[in-house]
Amino acid sequence: MSAALLAPLLIGAAAASGAFIWPEGGLFAEGGDGVDGISAVRALIVEDGDEHVIVLQVSAEAVGGGAAWLVPLPGAPTRAPASIDPAGLEPLLRATDPLFPVDPGCGGCKGGCDQTRTFDSGALIDVRTFGAQTAAGNRAWFGPTHTEALLDELRWNGMTVDPPLEAALMAYSAEGWGTLVVQLDGNAWDSTATPMVAIRVAGSEPVLPMLLTARTAAETVHAIVVTAGPTPTRPAGAETTTPLLGEALYTLEWTPVFYEARVKVAIKEAGGVAWVLEYSGDGAALIERQGGRGDEGLVLFGEDTAEVADAPFLILDDLALRGLLPDDLDPATLHFTRWRSYLPVSALTDQGFSRAPGLEDYEVTFSNEDYNGKLQLLWPALVGVAALRRRRRRG
Repeated sequence: MSAALLAPLLIGAAAASGAFIWPEGGLFAEGGDGVDGISAVRALIVEDGDEHVIVLQVSAEAVGGGAAWLVPLPGAPTRAPASIDPAGLEPLLRATDPLFPVDPGCGGCKGGCDQTRTFDSGALIDVRTFGAQTAAGNRAWFGPTHTEALLDELRWNGMTVDPPLEAALMAYSAEGWGTLVVQLDGNAWDSTATPMVAIRVAGSEPVLPMLLTARTAAETVHAIVVTAGPTPTRPAGAETTTPLLGEALYTLEWTPVFYEARVKVAIKEAGGVAWVLEYSGDGAALIERQGGRGDEGLVLFGEDTAEVADAPFLILDDLALRGLLPDDLDPATLHFTRWRSYLPVSALTDQGFSRAPGLEDYEVTFSNEDYNGKLQLLWPALVGVAALRRRRRRG
């Protein structure tokens, strides 16, 4: 999809991985009512032969009831789209999280270590607590030859379809794309995320649709994508990088904050628009990581991982129950790749993910040797000095 085709839409506001429209105001203006603070999208993409399933959810500070969420996709659905439980994605995200050391002075993985294994310090919180309140919605698919019918349906339901959005949808139609429409429940005022929707479409090279996100209330969109298929994947045509961890100048409880900063530094050093590789490995490796690696004194970033061995694959079972994946799909035959980025809204595009069989297995691991006990004592002071300098500059 050409960015030039959507140039008229840049004057409006849109949502990550789709556009929101509202019965009374068309496209949301920045900071307007209804949808506010759209800043994150997370997705799971599962390749299955010559088709793939894309699972998608968008986060916002508030998702107003009665809005319609429009998601353009290049492939026609081969199954009816479904809503699935967002909690099913959490074990998979935890299983692909970075590993870091447990402080032996806090009694293994109990007591004081609880704080080092959560995101209370703020890192990754919009991924881990994504959609604390999730809106419900009805789903419908309009193919590329039915875009006019889609526009008529939206107007019949009282939506104001602004000319820039109409032009954008017609441009997608000309490229052979259809549109998934999720009509959000009218009682969704307290929601912080859209429903998590899953759709099976034709084609083996999936696309995360983000070009409609021309402008949001946030300066960047935090995107995290996990792919599962016969080989690793790579964002097509995009810069990629890995975080350079360096020596830790902090205590263990600051590890998530430090890591978040290193992810952003890696993106900046890669030119400001790039995807960060966070994990690449097969299904068996994920099961092994599920409980951390106790012999090395390492645990996952996420919360308590004392779950059933196949917890990371529960979402695949859910998709199979809904007829979107085959019942006999063996997770051990899949390769899981996790990519993350903070994307400036001006640089958003419909991002494809192509096979990358040459991509080696990879994980983010903090070793005990990364921590320098003497330098850890300086970390709170350095944070305080930086905050003081910011206040002086603002003054």
